[in-house]
Amino acid sequence: MSMLRRQDHVGTGLRKIACDCVEGAIRSLTRQPGSSAASLEFIAQAEAVLALIETDLPQTVSRRDRALMTRVRKSLSDMTRPAELLDQLDLSLPKAPDDPEQAAAVKTLRKHWSSLAATGQTFNTRGGGFDPAIYRMVADMAELRGHLGTWPVDTISQDVPPRGLRRSYTRARRLIEQPITSATLADALSALSTLDLQLAVLIKACPPMLKGHRKLLGKAIAAMRHVELELALEKSLHEATGDKPSKQPSVIQRLAEPIVLYAEPALAETSAAFDRRIQSYWSAWRYGRE
Repeated sequence: MSMLRRQDHVGTGLRKIACDCVEGAIRSLTRQPGSSAASLEFIAQAEAVLALIETDLPQTVSRRDRALMTRVRKSLSDMTRPAELLDQLDLSLPKAPDDPEQAAAVKTLRKHWSSLAATGQTFNTRGGGFDPAIYRMVADMAELRGHLGTWPVDTISQDVPPRGLRRSYTRARRLIEQPITSATLADALSALSTLDLQLAVLIKACPPMLKGHRKLLGKAIAAMRHVELELALEKSLHEATGDKPSKQPSVIQRLAEPIVLYAEPALAETSAAFDRRIQSYWSAWRYGRE
């Protein structure tokens, strides 16, 4: 992911990073078959940049572009989901279950997800046409790229970190402070991922400290994603067999260790303390000597 450089004007630098992300998403989807996951990551990065500066943009602009990003991300998520579930199935059940009914359900799901993962991944079809779903996503991303290039960012302050960083930290901290359930897992995962991507953009302000912070966030995010996929797989298996869900550890139990080891230390500071620390890095970086 591109990083803000010291010589960049904050607003125009972040705008360029967001534009580069969308352009990367378009390239991945049109030139590299099967790269929807890469496109999804690029769009997530663009969303994180928008969250950094959206308080400094006109509300109509931020709402328009967030809605467009959300639509594209939803379409890309639907496209990448079968491959993610297939990987989780192979990880959780590398061998066929002994129970014949469960074994048949696993075989059916594996065949279904394999078929979905292999289709809808290429912009150009064999007949020389275009995949309509991907064509619509590319059109949406091209429209989004046009919008991002006109963001009015010239008045964004150079003296302080982008205001959206504190908002993202506050939201992530609030969600982690509450017991994470199946209903709140997606929001908590999204909040931590956004904060992690924002720190990646600003990492040159203090690489040693921010890399350490990101390492904690990354481990928490990986654990939460694993649990989220486990839950989705279990739900699919229950639906395929028609059986009642078996007793499984709750989301709170599954995440107890990574939350204590990684998420809570990454979000231990108050929002005000985090803001002061980042401000001290920012001031030394923007106005210090080489």
